[in-house]
Amino acid sequence: MGEVVKLKTDLRVLAAALLLACTSLMSVGTTPSMAQGIFDGDAFDTTMIRAIRSGDNDVVEQQLFTDSANDRSNSGVPALIVAVESRNIGAVRLLADAGAHIDNRARRTDRTALTLAAELGEINIVRELLERGADVDKTGEGTEVALIKAARNGHAEILQILVDADAYLDETDLSGNSALELAERNRHRAAAQVLRDAGAY
Repeated sequence: MGEVVKLKTDLRVLAAALLLACTSLMSVGTTPSMAQGIFDGDAFDTTMIRAIRSGDNDVVEQQLFTDSANDRSNSGVPALIVAVESRNIGAVRLLADAGAHIDNRARRTDRTALTLAAELGEINIVRELLERGADVDKTGEGTEVALIKAARNGHAEILQILVDADAYLDETDLSGNSALELAERNRHRAAAQVLRDAGAY
């Protein structure tokens, strides 16, 4: 009985310490999402997720003998999307070879690996994902497809890759803006030209 009481006391102390840490972070200008990220971070993730983030692909390869390629981070992000976030194309390939679901979504954001790669301008990862069967028109964060993400950020070469993969050109963002309108509004001339040449309007 005494051990149970001690455990409850220890848990209360830990909870108080975490609350104090969050309060301190907020007082120095840390945003709620940043604070959340601290407690969702590496310390609570699997060895494979941590290895993906650090670029240690030898460890990733070893862990895939026992871990699922569809493992998720502590915050619900699929390993494949963690690899894209980390710009780790080697891990993308290892995970895809091991059977990762190419179009899996992150739990909190609805991101897919392809929409994130298009947003980040990761040309080789976009190519790799499409070659592995990624759905070019699958919506991601904000219900936006890869074409919209690439247009908004001016990634002309990625737009050409998506066009060549038969992306639907008339998709819009939540505000009703087309890919071409977003490229023009943000003065991404090369991106806008790719879209015009493809017949977008």
